[in-house]
Order: sequence, then structure tokens, then C-alpha cells
Amino acid sequence: MSGIVRQDDVRRLNQFGILRALRRHGSLSRTALTSLTGLSPSTVTVITNSLIERGVLTDRLPEASTANKRGRPQVLIAPNGQHATVATIRLARGLVEAALFDYAARELGRRELRRRTLSLVPESIVRLVVELIDGLAEETGCDRASLVRITVAVEGIVDSAGRLLLSTPFADVHEMDIASLLEAEFGVGAEVMNDCNAVAEGLTWTAPEASGENFAALLMANGVGLGLAINGKMLSGPKSSGMEFGHMIYKPGGARCRCGRRGCIEAYAGIYAIRRAIAGQDPNVVIEDVPENDTLIDIVEKARRADGPERKALQEAGRALGDGLVNLFTLFDSVPLIMAGASTIALEFMMDEIRAAFANQSFGRRVEPDIVNVYPDAPKLMRQGAVLKALAAYDMSLPDQDELVPEETVSASRA
Repeated sequence: MSGIVRQDDVRRLNQFGILRALRRHGSLSRTALTSLTGLSPSTVTVITNSLIERGVLTDRLPEASTANKRGRPQVLIAPNGQHATVATIRLARGLVEAALFDYAARELGRRELRRRTLSLVPESIVRLVVELIDGLAEETGCDRASLVRITVAVEGIVDSAGRLLLSTPFADVHEMDIASLLEAEFGVGAEVMNDCNAVAEGLTWTAPEASGENFAALLMANGVGLGLAINGKMLSGPKSSGMEFGHMIYKPGGARCRCGRRGCIEAYAGIYAIRRAIAGQDPNVVIEDVPENDTLIDIVEKARRADGPERKALQEAGRALGDGLVNLFTLFDSVPLIMAGASTIALEFMMDEIRAAFANQSFGRRVEPDIVNVYPDAPKLMRQGAVLKALAAYDMSLPDQDELVPEETVSASRA
């Protein structure tokens, strides 16, 4: 039996569809919004006029270069940056970062704190986040009253509802209800997402032409992970964020991974693992410090000069990644691959090994890694994914025009 769709749900979804189109494509005319959303011109006009009156959207004439064309210029509609503020938090081993964005997704300011984080407890994590956000608010002139949503992108496993931090190399915490703790502190909605999913989420909004609706976003940094988009949606497990690509086994009983197991892909392809192999350190010991990107630059330069331990470690990392990708595409059809993270600067030493792994045919089917884009700045993508996730949640919560009618007016009209 099919459910009954309420009219107010339809109106709210139509409103969200318009806001989503503006976030994906930028400033648009009402004609363009009609084409992109499939809504009627009158519906688009009613919704956009209501949102403009409430200060959610702005309208303006196009630039002089287009306004001088024949005919009446079409007014462009866009999110009003001054309407609200959202915050993004990024938690990674040795790092706490906060950023504020306006309603148009423009970054207002960002702060980061680098320190040892493994010993942090939930209360101290929240305290650090509060200090960073309040410091940013003072710096940018945004008070707490303008904050409407917080999204946390974290290195680790979160629950599928986006509430709990289940496990993370960032700190020794388990099942931390970080969303509720932040909501209690700031009085606004909050959610948590896996950092790899944040990368993929950002790409679904900001690079839909390159990535399409089906792609894999491989994160290559101190940690190794993957976000998988199928039909435009992030794939996750029924209970957790899932897709722990970096912790698939590459060599059973092999080198120690930060997760505690042996032989994971990350234990050979993570930056800390590459450094460990080059230094000839005990593969059973995980280095606790956080390697900076310039360390990897130095490794790549040495690998270019000679066939030494640097080149061998990078090639081993390529083999681990290639093996994992082949297994992934055995479970799922091959999809376009986007690579992100600091380690992408070393792809010249990894790609031959990745391609060699793909050359191992399955039932005679040859699959080539289809790399459509490379993004060295993965944190930027994480922030994009987190802020757009926060804005989408807030957009969906906005009342539509009819829901704004005062209760007494509704009662009078029914009398």
C-alpha cells in the first residue's frame, strides 16, 4: 500500500529542489530554475519570491556584459550569504580544525590546532571545538545567533544516522555522541560524517560533470579511505559509515595498521606507513607523530633521484592500493576514480603498480582504472562536503510559505 504524500511535504520538497539547484549551479534565472527543477514557472516564482522576502535568497540583474543584450534581462537568483552561518569541524590524528561559512557557502574564516589528540576525552574534544568556533566568531564578526548548523568530518567510523563517532584514530573514544554534545553546547542541529564520505559529498555538489552520479573517491593521505557514490548517493552500511577501504586486508599477518590489525592497505599506503618502511622501522610499531606534507615531498624527490627505499615504499603503496581497487571493482562495477590527498604527488611511482593489479583479469575481463581527476588538497574537499551537507540539512528544515502563516490567521480563515 502506497503512502499518502502530504501537500506541505510537496511544497517543502519543491522549495528544497530550488535551493539545491542554486547550490549546485550558482546564480540562476527563474527560467533556468524552471528547466533544472521541472517545476512550473508559477511555482518557481512563488517560491523564490517568498524566499527573497524572508532574506533567504537575493535577486539581482546580471552583469553589464549580459544586460546589454536585446530583450529584458533576466534577474539572477542566489542564496543570500548574510542569511545564516554554518560551521564545519575536521578531526584527524593530531588536528582539530574549524571553519565558518556564510549561507552562500563562502568561507568566512578558518582555524586549526595541531597537537597530540589520542588522549583526548569527549569533554575535551568539545571544549576545543567550542574554543575554535568562538574564536572564529569573534574574528569574523559572526555571533552565535547566526549559527544554524554544524557538520563534523572525522577520520574514522560513524553511525549511519550521523550522530555517533564509533571509532577513530583521532582519539581513543568509542560511540561518542558528538552530535548531541555539540547541539547541547550551541543550540543548533549537528551531524558527523566520515571524512572520505565528505570528500565524495563535496564532489557530488561541486564537480558533477567530472564525476557523474557513480564514482569512487580514493583518499590517499596519512590515512587511506574511500567514498563511493552510487546513483548520486553515498554508499554506507546499514549501521555505520562503512566503506573502510583502507582497512581491507592486503597482506594477511603483515605490517601493523593504526586500526590495530595487521596487513591492512593503509599499513602500506598511508603516509605514516611509507615513512616507516623507508626508515626500516619495526612494522609492528605505528608511528604516533603526524607527518607533514613536506616530508612526503622530500620522499618523492629522493625517489626521483635513485631507486632506493623511497621508490620501493611508494611502489609497495601502489600495489596495496591497486589490489584494493581491483577487489572493490569486483564487488561493484568499475566506476570513474577520483584520487585526493597529499599522496597524489607520488602517483608517478604508484601508477604502474596500480595498473599491474588491474591487469590481473577476472573471467577474461580487462578493467582499466579510469582516473577522471586528481585533487591534492583533500581537506578542501572535506570542508566543501561538510559545508554543503550542513547547508542542505538547514535548507530542508526551512518552512515553506504556507507554514509561515500565523496560527490565528489560519483559525480565522477556517471559521
